[in-house]
Amino acid sequence: MKKIQADPMAQAGTCYELQEKLISQLTILESKIRAHKKRSKEIKKLFGDRSRQKSKEESKTLKLKLKTIEENIEDYHFLRILFKSIGDGIAFLYIDRFSLKPQNFKESPGFISLKKGNRFERKCFRMVFNKGGIAILNDLTNVLKYFDLTFIKDINVWFPIELKSGKSRRDSQIEKGTRLLKYLMEDQPADVYERGHEMHRVEHLSELEDNVEKVNNLIDRARVSGYVIEKLDAGLTMIISFHNEIEDIEKILTAQGFVRPYLFIQNSSLINQYGYFPFCLTIKSSQDFLDLLTDRLTIIQVFDFDYLEKLSANNGYSFEFLGEEFEFIKFMSLTVEGKGIAMSWHYFGRMFFEYLSSEWFFSEQFKFLEKLEELYPKDLVT
Repeated sequence: MKKIQADPMAQAGTCYELQEKLISQLTILESKIRAHKKRSKEIKKLFGDRSRQKSKEESKTLKLKLKTIEENIEDYHFLRILFKSIGDGIAFLYIDRFSLKPQNFKESPGFISLKKGNRFERKCFRMVFNKGGIAILNDLTNVLKYFDLTFIKDINVWFPIELKSGKSRRDSQIEKGTRLLKYLMEDQPADVYERGHEMHRVEHLSELEDNVEKVNNLIDRARVSGYVIEKLDAGLTMIISFHNEIEDIEKILTAQGFVRPYLFIQNSSLINQYGYFPFCLTIKSSQDFLDLLTDRLTIIQVFDFDYLEKLSANNGYSFEFLGEEFEFIKFMSLTVEGKGIAMSWHYFGRMFFEYLSSEWFFSEQFKFLEKLEELYPKDLVT
């Protein structure tokens, strides 16, 4: 992955080899999941068989076996998402993050093995590389949930391919894919995030600012000293620890002067299917990423809601924490009654998952509010 990241268009061979490894590993994992589910079903059938009396010891043994099997299935699913997050890393190296995110909001296609048409898809995938091109097999990712194959012509120059073998008909998928492309390519409003709720695609008003380099530098320092706590920007503080359990977090936050802190523990959300820019790319060192996976490295981000309340007031808005999934925080105009906007947890979480500058992130939101008031004044009335 790091080799591809250095020069994506020059690493077609590495891109191909990595995806072939993902195909192999995902196929093995899916085979294990199927086998474990079959065994789980057999044990549950034994429990339901009342024609045969079971001793307490036998019942206890069966329960332990069932528990172990179910834990193994959960672990295999975790590893499956982990491997597909590597596939996400490939996608984000070639395609802009804002073109990928809308493709994530769709039901997962499921297992890649034993899938109807998968031989034809892989044949086409391999053919692209044999001809000197670059392609992504979409099923190897968490984020590319539309179409079968994505052909890469250059960085941010790509087009998706819906493959059809035999007489199969997927009119519904094609219709959804067409609507997605019109949203991405022609800026046509579409309900790509939630059915029945159209979204408008607009550009950022300023260049994205993140703390990626700062975070990686802090990890390097923490590897030497064991522990680092540092303010990244006006609203965000990073706590990084190697091997040591962080004790008395409340005392640490008080000493740092936090009034209304919000904690995000990165380790618990390292592997996800949310469509954010993946940690396997933002964490520059492979060893650091492995240490995060195995909890030898702990990263906690702390955001100060007191800072956000003051920033909101300076921009003419009140701030309210709601804590709901779709209304996590809300901003209401201090001058126009009933006018405001809510931010979902998913959108708010971008700041943590992508190491965005909190100053840039929220300043950008208030700039957007001003622009949206001009374009859609009625839509901002709650």
